[in-house]
Amino acid sequence: MTALQQSVGKLVIIVDDDEDQRSEMLFSVEMLGFRGLAFATGEEMLGALLDEPPHVVLLDINLYARDGIRIAEMATHLNHKVRICLLSGSAERCREARDRQLGEVYEKPMSLELLRHIL
Repeated sequence: MTALQQSVGKLVIIVDDDEDQRSEMLFSVEMLGFRGLAFATGEEMLGALLDEPPHVVLLDINLYARDGIRIAEMATHLNHKVRICLLSGSAERCREARDRQLGEVYEKPMSLELLRHIL
């Protein structure tokens, strides 16, 4: 079975308050053969997390309403098995997230090749 065949149907949740970033990530995820579901806020994502556990959550750290690190803590409280990848364009925020050990941490912008590797 190819990697594309294995990915078909797996849900990837994207959380980013920047509409352009969110749309670009959703396009890339779907191009790689995954089902994508995108949210502008972490609170929206938390509700969906219980409906259908995702393959992975791609979560921006610098969200407007509530910090992505706090959202990651809440998500792991709801589902301790959820795989979270925290994303930020700030090296300092990435270090902070790594120190909290809430999941994988990656700097943005993310290449398609890195996204493929993560998924």
